[in-house]
Amino acid sequence: MSHVLCGGPSSPKPGFAPTVVFTSVAIESALILTGFAEVAAFLAPLLATSAYEASTLCNADPPPDPGVTADDLIQLTTFSNPLTWLDTLDKFRTWFRRIAWCLSCDCDNGTIPNCGPPSNPGPITSNPGLPSGQTGTLCWDVNRGYTIPPTASTTAGFVNANDLMPGQDQVPVPPSHTGGIAIAKTLPAGVTAVEFTTTGTGVHPGPSGTFSFHRQDGLEISQFEFFDFSDGTTNDDSFHQPLTPVPSGAVSWRAEIFPYIAPPLQQGSTWSLNVEFGYQCSSAPPNTPAVPCCPPDATIDFKLTQILNVLINLHPGASSVPTSWRDGIRHTGLANSGRLTLAPGVSGVRAEATFIPPNVQVSPGDPTFYWNLGFITPIALDVPLRGSRLVFNPQSYVLPVQADGVSWTLLHGTTMNLVELIAV
Repeated sequence: MSHVLCGGPSSPKPGFAPTVVFTSVAIESALILTGFAEVAAFLAPLLATSAYEASTLCNADPPPDPGVTADDLIQLTTFSNPLTWLDTLDKFRTWFRRIAWCLSCDCDNGTIPNCGPPSNPGPITSNPGLPSGQTGTLCWDVNRGYTIPPTASTTAGFVNANDLMPGQDQVPVPPSHTGGIAIAKTLPAGVTAVEFTTTGTGVHPGPSGTFSFHRQDGLEISQFEFFDFSDGTTNDDSFHQPLTPVPSGAVSWRAEIFPYIAPPLQQGSTWSLNVEFGYQCSSAPPNTPAVPCCPPDATIDFKLTQILNVLINLHPGASSVPTSWRDGIRHTGLANSGRLTLAPGVSGVRAEATFIPPNVQVSPGDPTFYWNLGFITPIALDVPLRGSRLVFNPQSYVLPVQADGVSWTLLHGTTMNLVELIAV
């Protein structure tokens, strides 16, 4: 047969068996391989409801790319119009059939098929992150020297370094360590970030310094080390902590320096430190309120509303998300293998083994693990989805939203009851 991309017949690529069926797992891997990792997990179970078999694919012309778009992908997540949804699914099946042909087939005459890049159901871009806030030059730059001797106690030797911070008001806060500093300074308005540079001279192990932000009630929002000379091999050290944003909700901050307090104590020597804190403010002068980095944006609000609507369509009960199950139909006396159709509204099943053969391998635990009881597999449109082993008794399974049935394979004479679970 004449092939558009080959000018002649084609066959499965070397290494492909004559009959290779693309399962949901294989389809997901193929989409990841071709650069569609962001949508692979969503599309794979849907595309697996159609057969993609290598020898059949290679015996026919690859279909033209249907040109899927981001609108098509969104349409596939909305189920309000079943006919439109099925048309869109067929479009994605054609799209993947071409991808599968290009992955699976070679031209018999040696021609390298020019498949070209598949259409992109995106656009998919890298997350650029949040926009940065307003920045300006350093509004304060404070430099202090400290002398920190070794200590004989894990609760002594803490030095209050709040004199490195602008502002006058002090507020009580819980100490970060027994014997630590229990006073913080009120954070001046307008400060958006702070950076730290510390140099020191002494014999290791040496001191460390911590910086923390606090809420209105004094509780700590975050803490980090602005220098750490507790290990190392040189006697001269320097440490730089780049600009660190002031977290939302912070009203005060604290800095403390402490000697090496891990056992054995009194190691190292007296250290001489030079510590510099630089503060960045909004473009306004110091002590004026900072402008928020991310003011309301009508376009972003609209996109967020679209996303919310998609989520509600994906889960019609999203406004009242179910938090538990109730038992539905109970299927008793199941053995060997078989499948059944689920009632509407079923979102899970519970397997209850009624007979476990004595030759089943068991690992005691909480819960006890059974190695070879069998498998439970969800079914969608009469095609298996990714299944799971039956390893506990009882064991519940959350079903994919596409599942309309379930099958089982029980080993060594195992029998069970299967209970349909309905979200409430």
